Amino acid sequence: MLAEQNARNLEKVIWRLREKVSEFCLDRCSGECCRWGYNIDVSEKEAGAIFGVLDVGGIEDSRLDYSCEGEFELVLGPCPALVSVNGRHKCGIHSDSDRPKGCRDYPIFVEDKKVLFDNRCSAICSGEFRDEIGLLEYYGAMVEIKK
Repeated sequence: MLAEQNARNLEKVIWRLREKVSEFCLDRCSGECCRWGYNIDVSEKEAGAIFGVLDVGGIEDSRLDYSCEGEFELVLGPCPALVSVNGRHKCGIHSDSDRPKGCRDYPIFVEDKKVLFDNRCSAICSGEFRDEIGLLEYYGAMVEIKK
């Protein structure tokens, strides 16, 4: 019973933490992860949202790699959905329901009870989320901050 309660509490803390990181991203970040680029798997629908098209079959861009399984991967380089707003870089599809899951999850990756944070993210580096990270550990998560 206690383990189930801790699991539910853990999910709530992760959800709340992702919301706070998302707010940080929108309000204070300059889109560094999007400018550096990370390899992320994307569906056809997500690729269309990134490139602003309905049919991704005609896209010829070195940042989109097609696999033989019909999957797509957005590879290193500035994200095509990155826009400049008042001199700051922002995600042009941050509120879009088709924004890739890899982007929605970043910089918090969860696998069972292991929670990995990417320290290259300004939100994580800021130290503002220490309390939430402490709660994750309290509820039994193995927390790792990748450097």
